[in-house]
Parts: sequence; C-alpha cells; structure tokens
Amino acid sequence: MKIRNVFTTMAVLLVVLMSSCDQNNDTTPPSGTAQVANSVALTSKVSAVGKSVNGKTKSGSLAAVNLGIAGNFAILSKSGITDVYKSAITGDIGSSPITGAAVLVRCNEVVGTIYTVDAAGPLPCSITNATRLTTAVGDMQTAYTDA
Repeated sequence: MKIRNVFTTMAVLLVVLMSSCDQNNDTTPPSGTAQVANSVALTSKVSAVGKSVNGKTKSGSLAAVNLGIAGNFAILSKSGITDVYKSAITGDIGSSPITGAAVLVRCNEVVGTIYTVDAAGPLPCSITNATRLTTAVGDMQTAYTDA
C-alpha cells in the first residue's frame, strides 16, 4: 500500500515539475548568432553598443587563409611540444620562441625535420633555425587573425 502511495506521489510531482518548465516555443535565435537562410547565403545579426547591423555573406565567396611558411609544419607551437610515446608524426615540427628543450618528441617518432631555436632540442636530429621558426610563428598568428 505504501509503495502505491509513493508511486502516486512521484507521478504528481513529475507532472507538476514538467508543467512548470518553460515552454517558450519562440524559435528566434538570440542576438549575435548566425542563421542559415539557405545553402548559399548566411545571415547574421550583430549587436554592438545598442546598434544592430545585418549582413549577408555568400558561403562560396570565403577566401582561403594564407598560412605562409607555417603551412609547412605538421606541428608548430609557441610553448613546446609534449609527447605520448610512441607517436608517429609525418611532417616538420617546431617550437618558438621557447627553447628547444620544450620539444619533447624523440627523433624516431618524426618523419620530417625538428626545428628548434637553440641547440637544446632533441639530439641528434633537430636543426637550429630560429629565423625560420620566428617567421613561421608570425605567419601562424597572422593566419589565425585572418581566419
């Protein structure tokens, strides 16, 4: 008998809980979100300092992001590269401006070149080329901003 009362009470509580949930069926997205108008055009509404600007962009007109020489790297970092042995990395890797000691991969895990800013990188396979790394990291930052 007590179990039956518990089930009845739970059912009533569930109905009350469900009916108290917000059932707002407004499908208008919040300000600042993008809406897909059709497969070609995107419409976005941007709010800034109380002003709204509506814009249309064709998705087919987006330009590719120029990676510069950063595109030649499989892994490019400013703060070091950690490792889970035995990794298999195909392509060049590098880290700058941090010291080569922060590149923690082993030579046999990389099919490519390991670039470091100093001689502290993985030996004997790393190449010290601070100029190339500085340019690549600059190109990476520019590409990020452009994207």
